[in-house]
Amino acid sequence: MKPFRMVLILASMVIAAGLLHLAVYRTNITLTNVSNVLFVVGVVFFLPCVIALTSAFKVFHGIRYVMRVLISPSFRNEYPHYKEYKDERKDKISSAIFIEVLITSAILIVTAGILAFQVMA
Repeated sequence: MKPFRMVLILASMVIAAGLLHLAVYRTNITLTNVSNVLFVVGVVFFLPCVIALTSAFKVFHGIRYVMRVLISPSFRNEYPHYKEYKDERKDKISSAIFIEVLITSAILIVTAGILAFQVMA
């Protein structure tokens, strides 16, 4: 993990949250609105990172294989079995950037939760 890159990612998320706040709430700055915007931006970045780190996107390889086998006879000849297709589709994802984005988005979500508890108190 690179600290400078994490700070850069966090800064870009905060800028995105600021732009979202301006788009949705205009200049009405309250703790509730800031909490809502931070939570939305945090979740939008958090969930794709979880998908990438757990390799959950590989589920779609099976769906794509079935659709292409049904549609294209030449594809069926090229890959008669799913295992051959899967072996050729080895997608290696560098997890370093996803871990950093996951951590920074978790920071935003926790910050949003703390602000929400402050509002409710």
